[in-house]
Amino acid sequence: MKQKIFGVYITLIALFTIMLFMGFGFLETAMYDTSSNALFIHDFEYNGVLSDFSERKIDPKDSGIFNYERRITEAELENISGDLMLLITRLRGNWHKIYWNGTLIAEIGSSELVSNNIWHDSYKFAIDRKLIDKVNTLSFTTYSEYKIGFSTVPIIIAGESNANKLYAALKMVHSNFYSVVISSMVALSSMQLLLFGMTKAYDKRYSLLPLSILAVAIYLLDYVVFPYAPLSPLLFKKIIILALYMSTMIMGLALSRIYEKKILLWASGALLGAGFLLCLISSNSVMLSDGYNIINLFLLVNVLLWFVTSLRSYIRKTNPEDVMIAIASLLLLIPGTYDTFILLLDFGEKLRMTVFGVTFYAAAVLLIAMINYIDYQKKIYLASEELATEKERMAVALNTDELTGLSNHRKFFEKFQNEILSDGHHTEILFIDIDQFRAVNNAFGHTVGDEILKRIAEIIVEHAESRDHVFRFGGEEFVMMCNILYYQNPKEVAEKIRQAVIKDKLLTDMCSFFTLTVSIGIAGYPMDSVAPKMVVRKAEKANEYAKASGRNRICVYERSIEDKLESAANQQLKKTLLSDFVFTLAAAIDMKDIYTGRHSEEVTRYAMMIADEMRLSDDMKYALKLGSMLHDLGKIAIPDTIIKKKDQLSEEEYEKIKEHTIIGYNLIKELVDDNLVVTCVRNHHERVDGKGYPDGQKGDEIPLLARIVCIADAYHAMISTRPYRKELSQKMALEQLELFSNRQFDAQIVEVFVKVITGNNN
Repeated sequence: MKQKIFGVYITLIALFTIMLFMGFGFLETAMYDTSSNALFIHDFEYNGVLSDFSERKIDPKDSGIFNYERRITEAELENISGDLMLLITRLRGNWHKIYWNGTLIAEIGSSELVSNNIWHDSYKFAIDRKLIDKVNTLSFTTYSEYKIGFSTVPIIIAGESNANKLYAALKMVHSNFYSVVISSMVALSSMQLLLFGMTKAYDKRYSLLPLSILAVAIYLLDYVVFPYAPLSPLLFKKIIILALYMSTMIMGLALSRIYEKKILLWASGALLGAGFLLCLISSNSVMLSDGYNIINLFLLVNVLLWFVTSLRSYIRKTNPEDVMIAIASLLLLIPGTYDTFILLLDFGEKLRMTVFGVTFYAAAVLLIAMINYIDYQKKIYLASEELATEKERMAVALNTDELTGLSNHRKFFEKFQNEILSDGHHTEILFIDIDQFRAVNNAFGHTVGDEILKRIAEIIVEHAESRDHVFRFGGEEFVMMCNILYYQNPKEVAEKIRQAVIKDKLLTDMCSFFTLTVSIGIAGYPMDSVAPKMVVRKAEKANEYAKASGRNRICVYERSIEDKLESAANQQLKKTLLSDFVFTLAAAIDMKDIYTGRHSEEVTRYAMMIADEMRLSDDMKYALKLGSMLHDLGKIAIPDTIIKKKDQLSEEEYEKIKEHTIIGYNLIKELVDDNLVVTCVRNHHERVDGKGYPDGQKGDEIPLLARIVCIADAYHAMISTRPYRKELSQKMALEQLELFSNRQFDAQIVEVFVKVITGNNN
């Protein structure tokens, strides 16, 4: 789109240039056609000297009223046919009174109102032929604080017809042209600022561009006619000059952010600072004008920086926006340089070119701002479209399981509400759960686990009325709706699914030696409940009971199931509470020995690693966990002076500390009614060669769990720092265990432990 807008800009420049040539061509043609039937007055007598009366500055001390005149003979007017018209264009001054042979024939502005801006316009007045003498005097009385004289076109006396043509042409290329340019700038920049202001999301750098053009429009007010202004001419001049420099500052700020070149901001800031200083120290219009002409050289430097920066950026990125800024800067730089030197050299009767460059520049800046606004809004629109698409996708994802493609539990309850509750059909809910799926994941990895989930989903769908009636509820759980109108016996469907899972070749190949099975619970609507969540809950309870009954079976919900599950849950709760109590007690034990810290917890961790590798039963693991945590329970009764002693223990102290096994045993047997746990506490310091304590047991006489705790306890003691020695490395500790196998430690358990520890490291 930016390529197209560049083409639009070039087209606008071309059209504008053609219109300018046509306008000035029309003026030149009118001047040429009138030349033989009009009088062009270039020179006037001023201060007794006849000279060219083009625009000139006045001496500040002479500011006030000026009189200048011109002798015109009757012969000079005899070629002019029709009524005589006096045509005046862009005559400098605050007000003018025009006399013919001493008779006031016209007045421009008012001597009562000095504060105005009337110079930039064309005026025509009739001259009564009755006032014509052989020798006539055309005189002007002008009030000015800055300049006098005509700016570009001399004073003209012509016939009414020719005067009207010239007047129309001059109006078009001067005051009318500027009015159109300024009003367009104000309207377009205000519209863009309004658009930016009404939009929350936009590129703030480009919102500065129309603000810059609005300031340029204020500067161009110097070319607009104000019959009355509430400000003094000097203050008005200061305002429009500051508007120009403020526009440069805003543009410099915008470009410094666009191109990330701080020099553009510094240069424009220096220009604005110089402009402020000039306005503060200037006491008259001439002083202000002289300083303004000099500071404008630095303004040209700013524009040159814009040109160079944008051109270099275009060479690197070939961005049409950059070449537009470069061209606009160049079109501003060339006429600006021309006008600046014309003003510095005080060439009065010259056409000011800057305004045309400003017009091209403003068009480029406003187009860039608009196209970036449109592009930004387009991006927002596309982003909103993508967001809407994503929202739709998320809505699907919210109700769909990503892995299997089945609907999820949210969709289940929605479908239950819309179809089953509204129709009231008898429906059975099958709650299907893969047995021991965590073990499958651990054994074969999650990738295989995902493939298993997808395959089981396919098997369930194969036995369903439609895919819409199968849902993945979470993890390894699936739910299937069985409408009695379609399924005569849902339990038979459940059995088919169970059998299909066992016999499926793909599942067999994936699970190798492991036989994959499912447990299925069934509950019905409205027999078991009329509430969707309660129906699912009861199907889940039936599933739990199927698992508790040995897995790989189907269970239809009945009230007695919950009672049985509740009894089992109470037993589990007791185990959990006991575990929590033991954990807290073990923490208290560890606080006795600041050097070993979480000793009981670490011994338990190592013991459970051995138990997992030896594949002990759940009951054995539970007892081992409690026994490991409490193996040093008796140390509570051992004095701190012995526990925390930094030197080697004496024989008497060593005998005292050995008592912790019996003390612990006497305490634990009152807390835990499980001999497996109790023997861990009493016998974890026995040795397989019979030289341990307290009972001197040897070999297999020592309970298995106590032998495991013995190795875990010894290993953690060796790798821990003690007051009387440094810790051993893991390698050295394992070597010590192997060295004392069949003497202190059970050789088979040591072999298992070494395998576990080294395997984990690998």
